[in-house]
Amino acid sequence: MSAMKKRRDAAISWFERQPVWRLAAMGSAMVVLQWIMGFLRGGARSAILYFDIAVSLAFLLAALIFIARLKTVLAHERELANTDYLTKAANSRYFSEALGREIDRSRRYGHVLTLAYIDIDDFKQVNDRFGHNAGDGLLAAIAGKIKENIRTVDVLARLGGDEFAILFPETDGQGAKIVIDRIRQNIDRTAHGRDWPITMSIGVITCPKVPVSIDKLVALADEAMYTAKQAGKDTVTYREYAT
Repeated sequence: MSAMKKRRDAAISWFERQPVWRLAAMGSAMVVLQWIMGFLRGGARSAILYFDIAVSLAFLLAALIFIARLKTVLAHERELANTDYLTKAANSRYFSEALGREIDRSRRYGHVLTLAYIDIDDFKQVNDRFGHNAGDGLLAAIAGKIKENIRTVDVLARLGGDEFAILFPETDGQGAKIVIDRIRQNIDRTAHGRDWPITMSIGVITCPKVPVSIDKLVALADEAMYTAKQAGKDTVTYREYAT
């Protein structure tokens, strides 16, 4: 990456982080400075000078309103691109990116990480008995319950259908178990209260040393989940990655 592109990207990133009031203050200061420079050059206090200042301020205000709306739209579009429309969890693309970043960070600093792979047992029965709208509502409710029990730094994603994954940065197996147990209890209560005939099969893989790739880590967690399902469903298989 060229030095010019780095400077441009840094400038764009800085601009996007600034609140509108700060941009307004900077713009206003520039207009006032322009007026001062014109006055010092002998521009006097003519009506034309004041008219120019008013026009400049009006354009500044219009530009700031446009910038504020543009930033809102861009933030919303970015969120939509990273979010599953039904459950409001992260989508699989964003999850892969987040997992890749966390693998790199864990490899660099030696942090442990844990990945949980969740499959909803007997989800098809909900669709068959209550209809697809009820199935969609179930998935959204499960995602909501999971979000209530994880940290803001954890990443919940819907990988497709009735399968979810949770990334727990800097979390060992025991720490993940506490959260997983709490999630299962809350979802069991919700399922019983709504007469949903579902449970969860979960595979949890903890990595003191991270695998070589995203696909490898996801495959290990998926394999642990299938072990839980084959053991009779409604259970959790915990494993530790051994290099």
